[in-house]
Amino acid sequence: EQSHAPENGHVYLAPGDVHLRLGPGFRLDLNPVPASIHRPSADQLFRSVAEQAGTSGVGIIMTGMGDDGHHGLLEIHRECGRALAQDEAAGAELVTGDLRALVPRCRFCRIP
Repeated sequence: EQSHAPENGHVYLAPGDVHLRLGPGFRLDLNPVPASIHRPSADQLFRSVAEQAGTSGVGIIMTGMGDDGHHGLLEIHRECGRALAQDEAAGAELVTGDLRALVPRCRFCRIP
């Protein structure tokens, strides 16, 4: 099934090689386009959340892989949604290109 209405209490993960996006009517869509170095891509998911949910959108980055997710999270922030990013003090080991790149760009909520 390519489009699915999300259900409360469920977590959805994109299978390899396709993007998970929030589509019209708040339905989850799987699509391999656009081709990118990261697929599935957090940026694609976050951008779709910003477009579809606006001020109700929420994006959370707990670890980093290059800069995937940074631009989409900023779009959620620009739409006045909630942008959350784990900081280094939380003790997680971050992959290359960690979340430090996000800090100078805008203010984010912090979770203790």
